[in-house]
Amino acid sequence: KVLDRVVKDGNEFLIHTGDLVSSGTTDDWTHFADLMKGFPIPFYPVPGNHEILSGVIANYLKYSGAPAVHYSFDRGSVHFTLLDSSLGSFMDSEFTYLENDLAASKAPVKMVIVHHPPFDPGGTTHIMANGNERFMKLMVQYGVKYVFAGHIHCYEQEERDGVTYIITGGAGAPLSCPSIAGGFNHFIQV
Repeated sequence: KVLDRVVKDGNEFLIHTGDLVSSGTTDDWTHFADLMKGFPIPFYPVPGNHEILSGVIANYLKYSGAPAVHYSFDRGSVHFTLLDSSLGSFMDSEFTYLENDLAASKAPVKMVIVHHPPFDPGGTTHIMANGNERFMKLMVQYGVKYVFAGHIHCYEQEERDGVTYIITGGAGAPLSCPSIAGGFNHFIQV
């Protein structure tokens, strides 16, 4: 239903914040491929922790359509940086990629997409295991306007130091908070 609505609402492309499948098994990925068959607009995912629970990152790359575990692209005046936090935090190489990518971009608007949020406005500990402060400092340093994350299966939003952090994890997985606290199926239109 969410995929149909994304298309019907006239969106140019879809970015997904991870947890495309339940546990990363071959059956999960086959079901995902069937679900996405014929999806008519470009699809840009990031890997979440569920993609590797019972699987390997190679299956994510094989079935998701992502060109790499981290990548970036420009659309109009916006630069999108998509990152891999599937292990729960960033390796040093991911921070290096992030910093080099943001430093090279001349786009006036920068958005970063990651699975694990650096903090939870709702106060849970379902966040990056480490590197949170380093990540948020880079967002400020490079003028990132928005960070979109998943992992927490609901909708939450908070601004810190001029950066708007949005948790959007309600596109199909079982919801993890009550509807009054953001637990509803959704997608974000930007």
